[in-house]
Amino acid sequence: AVVSTQSTGTFCQNLTVMLLLLALFALVPATHGCTVSAPTVHLTKSGASLTADDQVLVGEEIEITCTFTPTDDVPCDNKKLQIGAAAEADYSEPENHTMTDVATLILICTNGTSPQELVLTNVLCPDPTVDTVTAQLSYDETSKKIKLMCNAAEGCDKAKVNVQGTVEDSTSSNKSVGLDNPEMDKYGATFTSTATIDDLEDAGYEGSCKYGELEAKTATFCPKDPEINLGDGTVTATGMAFTVTCNFNNCEHTKFKEGNVEKSYNSSTGYVVANGVLTETEYTCVNGDDKMTTKKVGCLDGMTVLNNVGGVCETTLTPMICKKLDNGTYVKTCEEDTTNQDSQCRCPKSTPWYHEDEGECKEKCGAQGIFVSIVLVIAAALRFL
Repeated sequence: AVVSTQSTGTFCQNLTVMLLLLALFALVPATHGCTVSAPTVHLTKSGASLTADDQVLVGEEIEITCTFTPTDDVPCDNKKLQIGAAAEADYSEPENHTMTDVATLILICTNGTSPQELVLTNVLCPDPTVDTVTAQLSYDETSKKIKLMCNAAEGCDKAKVNVQGTVEDSTSSNKSVGLDNPEMDKYGATFTSTATIDDLEDAGYEGSCKYGELEAKTATFCPKDPEINLGDGTVTATGMAFTVTCNFNNCEHTKFKEGNVEKSYNSSTGYVVANGVLTETEYTCVNGDDKMTTKKVGCLDGMTVLNNVGGVCETTLTPMICKKLDNGTYVKTCEEDTTNQDSQCRCPKSTPWYHEDEGECKEKCGAQGIFVSIVLVIAAALRFL
């Protein structure tokens, strides 16, 4: 039989290719007969599994599991686990790890040749102490935008602050105000309204800052200042009754204070002070958290707040007033209390009588001085002439 030279050449070429392929396969590193899966992670406390985007708190403990599957009946060796920036460590069983203050955590299971990783990207700072949380709502006149500032005294350097912010207007519709993505820092966030607001609602706005599982902290803002009136404008700290009235200019977030104490305010009757006051007292009408107007009920001109004995009436403890009648004579309003030492508006013990007509504290209730005494002596003598 005649053998074709062309067939013989083709066979030789195919054989050469097969030998080259076998040589290349021989150069591929052995996989030790083992496949590696990406790490699986569970919260140690609850057993809940975590994916890359799930939230995990600094301080929480996680359990990390690497899965190595032998192939071709060859056992897996060289099993390693790397947690974050730490060096690879031998792996034999699930590893517990307490989350630290990091922005992300990379977990790698490897057999030396086939690393598989899981990156936890949503590491959150734990909730701060509730008493340290503050919320502040304001309006920026330059940008024409509302700002909500959420802050706390405790935070993290790298992990994200777990805070959410919302703002609503205080009209009957309670319309939500759209907010941009916040500017974050280690303690909180600043939320800014997406749209400019040229015409603010008189009713005002309410903002809410919520850290994790904590109760939300709220802040309020109204665009207009309140107005205040004290009676007829001549009220003094002498025990006279008066009424404080506030004009809140349609703000829905209002407070009323007597001194530093918040009091209930009746919009129909105002705040009635039936027995007056005996010492300097401030009254404040408040719109939102930061707009307030204050007026003070003060002492009579020439009188000061003292806590020494004298200058007040027994029973009523009001200042001792000396009134001058139209005929030129003087009348006492009361007798002096000689024991009371309350801090209040009064004249000092040495000059306990307040002369209304002169606005001064004097020793006696009546005309004073040597000149007056001489005039009285002369007047008495003239009666006998």
